[in-house]
Amino acid sequence: MFDEGIATEENIPVLEEIGKLALHCINLKFSKRPTMKEVAERLKKIRRWCNGHEGYRICPLESISSQPFP
Repeated sequence: MFDEGIATEENIPVLEEIGKLALHCINLKFSKRPTMKEVAERLKKIRRWCNGHEGYRICPLESISSQPFP
């Protein structure tokens, strides 16, 4: 299930990859969850994929602030 504002045929592969990553992050077995370093690396790969496809409408990492949560 994706927001209609961002779900286009071109965006579906990256949205699916982000969804898969999210599922790994909430694994009930803590030891099977990826480390933050692994999550960051995966998101970097997704961003590189976004940047490598001309006309791609969304790129998740560009809108994430590097500021810590309060």
